[in-house]
Amino acid sequence: GKADDQAAVGTDFEPDVYKAAKEEFEAIWRQYLSELEVFKLRSAEGEAAPGRLAKDGDEKRLAELATFVSHTCKHYDFAAQRFGPQLCRLLKDRCVGLAPELRLSLVQACVLARSRGLLDPVVLLDLCFELIRRVRDKGLRQYLRDHVVGDVRRAAKGGGG
Repeated sequence: GKADDQAAVGTDFEPDVYKAAKEEFEAIWRQYLSELEVFKLRSAEGEAAPGRLAKDGDEKRLAELATFVSHTCKHYDFAAQRFGPQLCRLLKDRCVGLAPELRLSLVQACVLARSRGLLDPVVLLDLCFELIRRVRDKGLRQYLRDHVVGDVRRAAKGGGG
């Protein structure tokens, strides 16, 4: 019957799907780490001018990869442990020199990592307050304020983690 067909497909098919998904994630994770290192090197050498996207789209690519990884790394321990703290470190070290679009994307990735239990809430709150203090970006500051207020409210209701 139909249930037998689904069970047969499930047992034969799923390991291959999971293996393929893990291999694809690993490839994207390596791309993310590579883009992160290239970005760090370029910004350290002064090649990426603050406040604008790099001419070859490095910052846009880094933002896209960070967003994707923030949505998926929860399922892969090797990435889940490193992602949030690594991103927080980058934001703390380079927040002033980042293009506003990249900075917001990276902060949003940190917030998602925190909501998925991959980043300690105190670490994220510390980052938020530091960014509010150091960055004069009205849109980012509003996003951070909204996040901090919401996170504190959830914690006060017993829903924060």
